[in-house]
Order: sequence, then C-alpha cells, then structure tokens
Amino acid sequence: MSSGRAISLESLTGRLDGLAPLSPKDRALITSILRDGASHPPGSVLLQQGQAVAGPRLLVAGWAWRMRSLPNGQRQVFALVLPGDFIGLCWRPRPRALSSTVAITPVTTCDAGALLSEVRAGGDSHAGLYEALTLSSRHDEMRVLDQVVRLGRQNAVERMASFLLELDQRLRNVGLADDQAMPFPLSQDALGVVLGLSGVHVNRTLQTLKREGMVELAGGFARLLDRDRLRTISGFEAMARPYADAI
Repeated sequence: MSSGRAISLESLTGRLDGLAPLSPKDRALITSILRDGASHPPGSVLLQQGQAVAGPRLLVAGWAWRMRSLPNGQRQVFALVLPGDFIGLCWRPRPRALSSTVAITPVTTCDAGALLSEVRAGGDSHAGLYEALTLSSRHDEMRVLDQVVRLGRQNAVERMASFLLELDQRLRNVGLADDQAMPFPLSQDALGVVLGLSGVHVNRTLQTLKREGMVELAGGFARLLDRDRLRTISGFEAMARPYADAI
C-alpha cells in the first residue's frame, strides 16, 4: 500500500458501479482507457488554470491537488485528486479550467477523452456509465464545498479530523486503504497548505490527535485509531451525507 500504487481495473469499475450499475459495454470501455498511462513527476501541472480542457484524464496512481496560486506566492487548495478521480471531466462545451491540477507525488494518468466521447454519443448503451460519471462530477463539487466548510467554520482539530476521514473513505472506495492503514504521502507543510494552517499548528494538531489515541502517522501511512470519535469531533458524516443524492 503506497501513494504510488495504481488503482486496479476492478477497483475503478467497482467505484463507478457503486454510483450507477455498469453494463458489459461500460466495463469494456473503461478497460480500453487503462492500457496506456503517462508518468508525471511531482510538481507537474496536469491541468493549467484558464487552459482549454481538451478532454478528461484519469488519475490511476499518485496524488495531486486542485489549487490556485496567488500573486504573493500563497496557494489555495480546493481538493485533493486521488487514484480513480478524473481531471478535467466537464460536460460543458469548450470548457476552460477554473483551477490548476498539480502533482504532489509522482503520478500516472490515462487519457479518458475517448470514454467521454463514447458516453456522449452512445445513448442508452452507456446510460449507466453516463450516470456514474455525472455523479462523480457532483461529488467533486461536494468535496469543494466540504473544503469551504473546513476552512471557514472549523477549528484546526476539526479540520484535520474531517480531512483524514474523507481520505480514508475515498481511498477505501478504490481499494487503497483498509482497517489497518492508508497511504499518507503529504508532508506537514503540504498538509498546512491544504488545511490553511501553519506548519507549527499542523504539528500541534497532529500531536493532540496522537496523544488522545485517535490518529497515528508514521512511514508515509496514517492509521485512524478511533473513527467514531473523529466523526463526532468533525461532523464528517453530516458533511458526507449529501453525496448519495447530490444535485
């Protein structure tokens, strides 16, 4: 288990099938886009803000973030992009990227343009995949709203608890986490950028969660030792509830 581990075909189809039932044609189409992947080093801009979006790509390994850079050098992160997520998936004609997607770790992506083209043209033959991709896009929007709640209305401990629970849920959905641990390649500086906290505040918050027996970070992995208490602290279940029927 690591940040570089690629999502399996079974995990990807399982995630999408959990959103909407997939047909054999849907599964064959998904299989076809996983054949050729492109590798990108950390810091690579996978999609540039303001750039015309030629078509979606699927992140199959590694972590990235959706962000904007400010003139003073500060960065605002809207969401993490994890294996199984799409980059530049948009239904609007001739879209332009509203934010940049930048690799945090080494990543691998696959061109998913053919998938979107087939789904658009396929009518009822790809109805399940169309619904799954639509819901996937809405979940991306929900995660941005969750991030707004974290940064605007939660204290440091609440932010950290909510963020860790979200990662745990998302990585479990694609077979990259289990009851024992999940990959956690973020440095404390990167974690501070995501959560709008100073490095010192990140360290103190993690030490608090560790001291109270809720979280353990070591060797690039995170263990959530008391999920129930983390949920109580963060209200994560209430934040995640709309995912099932997001509109």
